[in-house]
Amino acid sequence: MQSITTLVSILAFIPGLLVNACDCHHNNDAGRWKGSQTPADAVWELCQAGGTCKENGHGARLCVVGDVSQCLCAYEAAKSWQSKHGDWFLWSGMNCGDLTVTMNAD
Repeated sequence: MQSITTLVSILAFIPGLLVNACDCHHNNDAGRWKGSQTPADAVWELCQAGGTCKENGHGARLCVVGDVSQCLCAYEAAKSWQSKHGDWFLWSGMNCGDLTVTMNAD
């Protein structure tokens, strides 16, 4: 039973370890993302499109530009760093290697 508890504890830290292994950084400016889609899911969608921009219909624009081979890192970082306080929040600027994610609100 103790080995199962240890395994679960280790698995719980994997997303954080992946973000650190990917060398992702963010500014300290929170961006607001309204709507049902999470910012991380929007990042993933844009990555699947090869990098582009998306507006959420509520005045915010999220862009993924650069080395899309870093998309998994950016997605995991966004999942780790996003939070919900009524609306979704994520840093307005993130970098994972040569991939840049920006979020601007009107």
